[in-house]
Amino acid sequence: MKTKNDESVSQTEKPSEKPSGQPQTFSDSNYKLSELAYRAANSLTTTVVTACAVVVVQSPIKTALIHLTNGAGMPSYSSIGTLGFFRALYAGTIASLASSTARTAYVTAAKTGKPAEAKESSLHEEKPGTGNLQNPGPYVFYAAWGDIVITQVSETLSTLRKVNGLLPEGFLWYKNIPQLMTNGLLPRYASGLVNFGALCILEDEIAKKVPFKDSKWRHLTAGALSGIAAGLASYPFAVLKDYVVIQAKVNEQNLLVNKSTFKVLGELGKAFFQSPREMGKTFLVNTLKQAPLRAGLTGGIFSVIAIVGETMGPEPLKAVKKHLTNSQNFFTQKIDTENSTSPSKTANPPEKTTSSTSTHR
Repeated sequence: MKTKNDESVSQTEKPSEKPSGQPQTFSDSNYKLSELAYRAANSLTTTVVTACAVVVVQSPIKTALIHLTNGAGMPSYSSIGTLGFFRALYAGTIASLASSTARTAYVTAAKTGKPAEAKESSLHEEKPGTGNLQNPGPYVFYAAWGDIVITQVSETLSTLRKVNGLLPEGFLWYKNIPQLMTNGLLPRYASGLVNFGALCILEDEIAKKVPFKDSKWRHLTAGALSGIAAGLASYPFAVLKDYVVIQAKVNEQNLLVNKSTFKVLGELGKAFFQSPREMGKTFLVNTLKQAPLRAGLTGGIFSVIAIVGETMGPEPLKAVKKHLTNSQNFFTQKIDTENSTSPSKTANPPEKTTSSTSTHR
């Protein structure tokens, strides 16, 4: 049963709630939008820094590997000059940067989006009898396929541009998307299965056994070791993929004409049966040249991804956030300042429950 005092309190509260109702909703929506923008900016910053670091290491080594796969060495330093040397070394870097940025964002999402069993096994010691390595298996298959969908076009384009004279000046990549997408698809997927298996499963298992207390050194070492293992295990598929890609030709209409993986394998098999000794020697020499480079490259990429994430942390823009908060109030929750000066708090001390619930909405 309401008394006169209760009615008077409710009447005095209503006018204060009405005008403050709309600003609180507006502040809530502004806070959510600002927080979303802040998280997106943090993620983008980490992705761009990681991608640039990867490309600086990856592009020259990838150029050397493509020339070795094509059967030609790198141009000599004296014949092309300093600028020409670096231009040849970093050929296709723009496409490589686009591919690396997309892959970095995808790999980060793939690692954070692992099944719960895989995440728990990376955070805690593995208990005896738990089959943690079995659950992420299907996830690796989907992750490798998703990587192809996102990065195949730019990855293939970067590889083709590293071969001098293969793509003419009038070549337009956006008119050759189907050809770029399907060129070397099967060996690329097989190589991706090995790499994502090492990245999503093996790296966490190694990190649990590395005797370093510092998480940065632990993840750096685990990334390097798992990357080296992935580079060695995926070497046959990676070499076949590069070899299939550079077998493509451009016709008079500036359209890319691919050679299928099975046709390339048939030609290699035929050449092996015709001269097995020479082919075996060539394969062994190329393996000794390329396998250490590919293993070191994959290990370096895995280490860069691991160490940049650990070093920058979840909030690389924390200092920027403080500056914007003090100057423009961009990332702040305006409802806090409004509620701290609201008359309902000072005039009606007993009504703490209602004010606290409105603050934590």
